[in-house]
Amino acid sequence: MGDSRRSSHGTVAIAVLTGAALLLSGCAYAYDAGPRPSPSATRETLGSAAFGPLLDRPAAENWAAAVFARARGLDPGEGAHHGVGTLRDLPGEETLNDEFSVPPGDYALSVACRVAATIVVRVAVDRRPWFAEAVECGQPVRIPFTVEAGQGVYLRFDMTSGVPSNVAYRVDPE
Repeated sequence: MGDSRRSSHGTVAIAVLTGAALLLSGCAYAYDAGPRPSPSATRETLGSAAFGPLLDRPAAENWAAAVFARARGLDPGEGAHHGVGTLRDLPGEETLNDEFSVPPGDYALSVACRVAATIVVRVAVDRRPWFAEAVECGQPVRIPFTVEAGQGVYLRFDMTSGVPSNVAYRVDPE
């Protein structure tokens, strides 16, 4: 009787170890092996935050141009000021900042992001906060603001969930 218990415990132990080995064999260390190919245009649709992997700089610039070209009310040009960046959960890369000057007048900041669900957008004119809000990725938003003579514009984009994101923005006169 002692032998049969030993063999049944042995069988259970072998089954547990085999199951654990099968589970662990699916795990692998992943690392960044360099630039990834950009996703096909058929994968990307406005209105969805599920866009696939981050894009490198040239691909992100192409994505931004395409997103803003499809957005209603935007001139196909580059606007008064524009930029593209990537937010990552790494020291110094969790925010994207830009400071610039434009002639006095009414402007609109258009923002688009991909991969993350939301980012926080902050606009300050002459270092005074004008706008700060979480923006959903996948749908470009347009934020109006006014610049008076001698004032600078400060933009800041922040991660909200630790999920990396490509960010594109442009400032157009209203």
